[in-house]
Amino acid sequence: MKTAFFTTGILSIAILLSLCGCVVQRYQDYEIYYETENRTEYKTESYVTTEDVITVINQGEEYIRPNLQWFNSSISTDYSRPLYYYGYIVPAGSHSKMDVRIVINHNQIGTLRVYAGGGSIPIAPTIFTRSGPAYFWYPVVDPQWLNSLNFFMKNARILATATLEDTSKDSVTFTATNVPEFAVFVDTWDSTAIAEVKLIWTDEVVTKRNVTKERQVPVSVPYQVEKKRPVTKERSIPVWEFLWSGKESGSK
Repeated sequence: MKTAFFTTGILSIAILLSLCGCVVQRYQDYEIYYETENRTEYKTESYVTTEDVITVINQGEEYIRPNLQWFNSSISTDYSRPLYYYGYIVPAGSHSKMDVRIVINHNQIGTLRVYAGGGSIPIAPTIFTRSGPAYFWYPVVDPQWLNSLNFFMKNARILATATLEDTSKDSVTFTATNVPEFAVFVDTWDSTAIAEVKLIWTDEVVTKRNVTKERQVPVSVPYQVEKKRPVTKERSIPVWEFLWSGKESGSK
């Protein structure tokens, strides 16, 4: 009887001691770590470069007179107005820039067109042909000359245009640096559409100089990035807690 009591007591004490002990439990958690990454930033830096400097050393202007001009009432435009022609030769010169300015009179109706080339178009030769009931001889424009004029006006480069009744534009200006001659056609009722024609020239010299400028340069800059990753950790817990947590898990 005493032996049984003693054995029961020893077992009870062992159970109590085991419950008061600890066990190791593993669980999932996250840990913070840092990685180095690079990003692109821009910084301003100075540099020296060479550029051209254009300096005007001389300027001037001069009147240009027509090299050839004519009027032909037999050549009518779409508006049935006669056609005036003025051919110009640009004075030869080694200027850096040359512009031509044509001043317009607004006391009439019509259209002014400037074409590259055609500074010496001859006047239309007149030929005679018979027509009509009486079969009389009538003067007409030479068809071959007329075809040549139409071909020129269709294919030549137009340098400037203007409407004579448009009072907002008193002149037209075009670049004549590479234009040795030009033709002006005006369909109007009066010969005073053009007030004056001037050549405006400029002489320039080009020099070199060093210039300090700034530019944005990309730079790779390292920086720390905080990140998280899952890890398995261990902890010691009492046996009773371990048993209790297992019981709760089983009940769920």
